[in-house]
Amino acid sequence: MSRFSAFVLLVCLIAGAGLGVYYGYVVSPVQYTDTDPVALRQVYKDDYILMTASIYSTDNDLETARERLASLGFKDAGAAVAEATGRYIKAGLPEPDLRRLVYLAIALKTVTPEMQPYLP
Repeated sequence: MSRFSAFVLLVCLIAGAGLGVYYGYVVSPVQYTDTDPVALRQVYKDDYILMTASIYSTDNDLETARERLASLGFKDAGAAVAEATGRYIKAGLPEPDLRRLVYLAIALKTVTPEMQPYLP
């Protein structure tokens, strides 16, 4: 390959990358739709519940935890935590995470029989 061909190839690659970035950010940027937590699939809602339980286990702020769970669209946050905990128990989640979920379920006054081994 000659130097001229290599130069032309390099210029074309740079121009293509520049045009691609311009098109992606200016001409046709991403438009987000249905981005509320309510729109998440159940698997991701369960992850959100686990993250909420992890935060609650460190700050003990029940009202903030309730608000976070309400943003998922649950009418009964305690039942949602209990159901997610049951799914995670069946999936074999590590015990520290299960204990965090049970700790949040206790605070929400929703403890099920399958949570008994993880009670403090």
